[in-house]
Amino acid sequence: MRVPFAFWEGALALPAGMSEAMIAGWRAEVVSVWPRLADESVFAEALLDCQLLCVWQQTHRELPGLAGSAPVPGTSSRPAALRSWWLELSRQAAIFGADDLADHAGAVASGLDDRFGPGLELAPYPAFA
Repeated sequence: MRVPFAFWEGALALPAGMSEAMIAGWRAEVVSVWPRLADESVFAEALLDCQLLCVWQQTHRELPGLAGSAPVPGTSSRPAALRSWWLELSRQAAIFGADDLADHAGAVASGLDDRFGPGLELAPYPAFA
């Protein structure tokens, strides 16, 4: 949920706190099956690894097709989605103490905004407006 609906072309932003609530709900359900996920450091590291892999995979998948894209400031777009996901990765890496990853992810988000922006923002899902 930190990279919400990554494979959907029309990905939009979730409200603040929604991802955390959904992750907490999922974790509460699966900890009986995977008891190691009860350990906060094990869970946080695994979640960050999964987030990193998903963001890299989506970037690899999407970026080549964006090469000729004209910027559309203020609209939801694949560049805005990528930037949003890299920013969230930077935020989560900083919380986890992975400073090199946080710096790199922040730089990629900045580069995406420089190339396709400025001001790329992922619009919120209308259902949460």
